[in-house]
Amino acid sequence: MNVGEIMTTKVVTIPLKSKLKDVVKILQENGISGAPVVNEEGELVGVVSEKDVFKALYPSHAEFYDSPGIWVDLDTLEERTRDNIHTPVESFMTTEVVTVNAKASLMQVGSMMMVRGIHRIIVMGNENSIQGIVTRRDIYQNILTKRLGL
Repeated sequence: MNVGEIMTTKVVTIPLKSKLKDVVKILQENGISGAPVVNEEGELVGVVSEKDVFKALYPSHAEFYDSPGIWVDLDTLEERTRDNIHTPVESFMTTEVVTVNAKASLMQVGSMMMVRGIHRIIVMGNENSIQGIVTRRDIYQNILTKRLGL
């Protein structure tokens, strides 16, 4: 079985000009945990996930250990969250995007996800256009139901 058989073809994308608040709104409104980021020409330039949003909102390990007292103050964390809603997506998205074509096998793509610690892979078509997206859940559900008969 290949990813072309199970991928989602109606892909929600995030415009490159989006701010953090726009990303959160798009993800919430569509009930998804991540999406490809595209420029004005519709070209894939990155991927953003809820994990990336969390990283943009919360201090990094280095920030925390440099000044732990600041980050345990919940008012400071809330203030930082309000300040960060205008952060451009390009500053917190993942730019090293893993892509495959629709003929890639489920087992191959599942392995890629495990090795790289990612939850979604963009399926590219001809002329570098986004053809679909496949998530870890898509693969998991298909392997369990179709291969293992569960």
